[in-house]
Order: sequence, then C-alpha cells, then structure tokens
Amino acid sequence: MDLKDVRQDYMQKPLEIENYKDSPGKLLESWFNDAINENLPLPNAVTLSTIGLDGFPNARVVLVKEVKGDSLVIYTDYESTKGIEIEKNKNVALTILWKGVERQIRIRATCEKISYEESDKYFRSRPKGSQISAAASNQSQPVDFEILQTRVETIEEEYKNKDSLPCPKNWGGYKLTYDEIEFWQGRPNRLHDRFHFTKSENSWKLERLSP
Repeated sequence: MDLKDVRQDYMQKPLEIENYKDSPGKLLESWFNDAINENLPLPNAVTLSTIGLDGFPNARVVLVKEVKGDSLVIYTDYESTKGIEIEKNKNVALTILWKGVERQIRIRATCEKISYEESDKYFRSRPKGSQISAAASNQSQPVDFEILQTRVETIEEEYKNKDSLPCPKNWGGYKLTYDEIEFWQGRPNRLHDRFHFTKSENSWKLERLSP
C-alpha cells in the first residue's frame, strides 16, 4: 500500500502564546475546553506510553478525567499491563491529537497513585455497569468470555439492591505530574507552531521549536 499521496493542508492561525508563557497548565486547560466546545469525539482521549518490562515502549489510549495545575488524572486497574509497568517505571509520556482543530500536545510526566478515598469517590460516580465490569475483570489477563460473563452476573446479583459498588483495591487513579510539555498547532505550508515548555525549579522555560 502506497500512502505517499495521503496529505492534509493545515489552515490554523498563529498560536498566541504570550498570555501563557509562564503557565502552560492554563493553555492545556484552554485547549481541552476548545476541544470540548468544538464537540470533537472523545476530547479527553490521550495516548499513554509506558516502558514495558521488556524495555520496549508500550502505548494505549486512555481517558483523562481531571486537569489541574501541572498534572492530569487517569484511572485504571493497578494490576493491568500499564499499572505493572508504571509500578516499575513511573516515567510516562502522553500524546494528545485533536484532528478537528489541528492541534497536538506532547507531555512527559511522572506518575503517583492518588488516595483510595479519591478513587472510591470517582468509582462510585461511574455508571453501575462500568463498576461491575471493572470489578469482574482482571484487566490485560487472558480470559474465557463465558467465565467473565459469569463473574459479571454474580456481581450483578450481589449488588442488585445497591446503587453502587465499592472501589476494588486494585483499581484507582494516577496523578501524572509533568515538567515538560509541547503544544503543536498546524499551519499552512507545514510551518507549524511548536512551543516547548520545560520546568526548572518553580519556573517555566519556553522555547519555540522548528516545525
């Protein structure tokens, strides 16, 4: 398959960075808001890359559930592949692509678990079906679907008269704190805007990168 002629023209205006040069977190929140207001599909979907136990990068799409300051929060099974990899190496990368507005963000961050109380609060806010699926699944592990379905039915019966389930001990949130973030915006003739922030102690250094 020859894909050389698959192209797209980018038509965005210059990225105005002046108001955000000391606070990339505010720009990050602004871009998330723009993606939501544009009704883009899954605007909080990001690619999370970890380092596998075999030394190779490992990537998958997850959903960001909170953005605050210089951090983002995601939730997962701590015993999943990504959970095991994060336990071994807390350094991760995030890639966000919003094709509808011709924007991309690259982030390098460090993970730490949030408290069980915070995870439980969010877990109970999820649809009950999602709670049951999380409780029944040993994420990333091989499974016979009939066995999985039986687990789901057993949990459904156990909690049929309750509004929610307690958060499993092996499920919860990670706070991803970043000290490096790059904002990319498509521009005509491939002269894209790229603004790269790196944190040094309590201040941010901003550089414009070649497209």
